[in-house]
Amino acid sequence: MSLKNGGLNFGNCGGPDYVGPGWADAWYGRAASSCSGRGCRVVESGASWFAGADVREPTECDWIMKSLASAEVLSETRDRLMRLRAVDKALWGKMTAVQMVRHLSCAYEVALGDRDVAPQKGTIPPPVMKWMALHSGLRWPKNVATTPELMCAIEEECSGNFADFVRETVEKMELMAKGTRWTRKHPMFGAMSTKDWMRWGYLHADHHLRQFGR
Repeated sequence: MSLKNGGLNFGNCGGPDYVGPGWADAWYGRAASSCSGRGCRVVESGASWFAGADVREPTECDWIMKSLASAEVLSETRDRLMRLRAVDKALWGKMTAVQMVRHLSCAYEVALGDRDVAPQKGTIPPPVMKWMALHSGLRWPKNVATTPELMCAIEEECSGNFADFVRETVEKMELMAKGTRWTRKHPMFGAMSTKDWMRWGYLHADHHLRQFGR
């Protein structure tokens, strides 16, 4: 696999939080969400969706559909990113705050089509994975794997000023939020529409901001 900014030798670069290629398997056998009026109820349909997953009930339907397509949500997410500090400690996982910000930046590059990653194989069809991740209403589980390309990228590119990393990430998030360009497929979820990418752009950032208490 190669990145547009140069080839990488993956070797043993699993890196922090990389737990293997079966990211999709972590979502197996779980749940649907039902929403009526302003109250939402999460219904768990499997014995366990993922160890440690947060399946608490959302209180607003708006939370389930938050997206970077909303100027308010974009502004809120930007403010949360700007509150990050290099000394912030993760509530789960092994990434540092610097690595997390770099991870978000590299992931937005994937969404924009500026960074190549290989499709990830799992036991669940990508359309089902996409629904579970973007539309089920469940919080994303903790400590799941990212792609090996992104893990290698953040390990190689973490020297620099933290404020600059944050600013770069915000700029890429805002560029993606314009909805003018994006790659056609997500490495785990398959085909993606503009609406799908806007939803993913919020949920991915929200997941890692909560990881660092932001």
